[in-house]
Amino acid sequence: MWSWPLYNVAVRPIPALIFLLAFAFISTPSSAQDLGSPKFVVFGGAGVTNQAAVTRAGMQFGADIEEAVPAYHGHFPQGFLFEGGYAGPARDFAAGSALFSANYLGTFLMQKSKSQIFLPSFTGGYTRLFGTGNAINFGGSLDFVLSQKRALRFEARDYLRLSGPKEHNVALRFGYIFYIPD
Repeated sequence: MWSWPLYNVAVRPIPALIFLLAFAFISTPSSAQDLGSPKFVVFGGAGVTNQAAVTRAGMQFGADIEEAVPAYHGHFPQGFLFEGGYAGPARDFAAGSALFSANYLGTFLMQKSKSQIFLPSFTGGYTRLFGTGNAINFGGSLDFVLSQKRALRFEARDYLRLSGPKEHNVALRFGYIFYIPD
């Protein structure tokens, strides 16, 4: 008997997730070169990882590409983020995992003056932890816009492994943002 491959989500979560994320990303509005332009972000940070009921110092680092048009009052934020990097214990690099994440990203505009712009945002999505399994990730950040081409990011992020033994990897991360011209 033939069955639709995305029908049984419990057996094949990755194709279903790819389909849903592709649909969400295609429907995201495009914008001119402004705060909603695509961004390239490099980040790193320290935190804790909890593996098998043992809490150790952890670290996260990597890069992402993202696009999110800042939502103004009365509008729903829309955006996406693709991330690659590492999350794991700081002392035992081999015990961590390389990762790839596909996330929803919502960004809001807080402008104190023409020269002082802050972009708070939240994100969450699916993470593939290579070698250890599947996870979800979630977090929030605050971007300090320096110019039309650069910004600084302060972020808290948690990777929660779902397959295998439960594991949290929480970190405070700092990033440098490059706005990509259209």
